[in-house]
Amino acid sequence: MNRIPFPLPFQALRPKFLALLISAYLFVLSGCDTTFVDPFANDTNFFTIYGFLDEANNLPGTRAHAVRVVPITRRAEAITSPADPQANIDARVFVINVFNGQETEWRHTLQRFSETEYGHVYRSNMPIAQNTLYRIEVRRSDGIVTSAETLVPAVSTINIIQDPQPRIDTATNEIHQGILIPNVSNLWNIDLTYYISGSGCFTTTPINVAYGRPGSFDGEGWRFEANVTSDLRGIDIGENMALDLTLCSIGLDVRVPDTEWDLSNAEPGAELPAFSTVPSNVENGLGFFGSVGVINNAWNTTDALKAAIAQQ
Repeated sequence: MNRIPFPLPFQALRPKFLALLISAYLFVLSGCDTTFVDPFANDTNFFTIYGFLDEANNLPGTRAHAVRVVPITRRAEAITSPADPQANIDARVFVINVFNGQETEWRHTLQRFSETEYGHVYRSNMPIAQNTLYRIEVRRSDGIVTSAETLVPAVSTINIIQDPQPRIDTATNEIHQGILIPNVSNLWNIDLTYYISGSGCFTTTPINVAYGRPGSFDGEGWRFEANVTSDLRGIDIGENMALDLTLCSIGLDVRVPDTEWDLSNAEPGAELPAFSTVPSNVENGLGFFGSVGVINNAWNTTDALKAAIAQQ
């Protein structure tokens, strides 16, 4: 009986050793496949979108609508130089009026935000209308589309309510006029205009005052007070009233964001919200695309307000 000497020569073990080595390698690879997750190997998120349509931009000479678009890729998000690979973007941006199908392509710029940061910003001077649904589409050359929709708030028909009686501050003797904007729970800014006349209100001179964002939502709407004395102090109201100058009416311009918008009113810039942690209305991506409607209203001042001004 022939006996095989022990231990086996390496030549005899080599085929088995190689087989075991290959099996172990495949096992390790299969183990990696079950635990490694590539965050960019997905078919759901392709771009981050941030921006809004603003009805205030409809007027000639105003700014264009703007939206920032950031590709979701392995490349660094920050663009530090126009020579960076990510300074190029495979994306065209269109905004479509969903009600009539009209679409407008927005123009692209590589905008410089600071000495060391750039970003892809798209702009358009397209006019927008209240109570209209718009869809933004960011289209890649391979057919991939990231989109979002916004309904421009229908607020132009809101009738402003002024308190019947002004409030006189007992400490300063200043006149405050209470104003309610019904059914508005959020706004971005308020601009007041006082219309002054010395000719029986047949012709008036406007005095514009930027108010920012005073007041708050009280359940009925947005309520705030106008400091009439302070606003008109620059025209020496006492002397002018003696010359039969009259406060005929008050006008108000308000920018009201859509009900879904819960972010700041900042234009697209270097700082982007952490869209991975906030609600998004974007399909196949992250971010938010919103809209802003404008209230432009004016009303006659009350006799009580005129009397209070005349007594100053």
